[in-house]
Amino acid sequence: LKKRIFPPEYKTVDKGHGRIEIRIAKTSTMLNEYIKFPHVKQILKVNRIRMDLKGNNRTEETAYYITSLSEEKADAKELLKLVRGHWSIESLHWIRDRVFDEDRSQTRRGSAPRAFATLRNFVISLLKINSMHHIASSTRKIGRKTERALALICV
Repeated sequence: LKKRIFPPEYKTVDKGHGRIEIRIAKTSTMLNEYIKFPHVKQILKVNRIRMDLKGNNRTEETAYYITSLSEEKADAKELLKLVRGHWSIESLHWIRDRVFDEDRSQTRRGSAPRAFATLRNFVISLLKINSMHHIASSTRKIGRKTERALALICV
């Protein structure tokens, strides 16, 4: 019996933002000896298919990932979850850069950059905990009346 290069697959179908997105994740260990990458244990192949809700404007892309996680530690389902979780971190960085303009900060000495980053993360978390998911408009609203900020902390 010949082993397939990408055995078990995991598929998700998500609907939101006016589109349907299908993700098909497949893992393989058969390519490990050919890849010159330290500690490689598996390859993950993710096919993404996007289309509008009527099935039109279809686009497809394929991404490959290398991981040091073994098959026993993470199957296709778990690896896809990790890949998708990575984008939630990217979302946080996007908010910090766009809303708080963090990249242009002049604070560069000592522990101040870390302290300000922690404060920004605290503000973002505080807003989300209070169901204020539009961070930019929420910070503008709170900035006009500082007692609103204090009310969020004292909840």
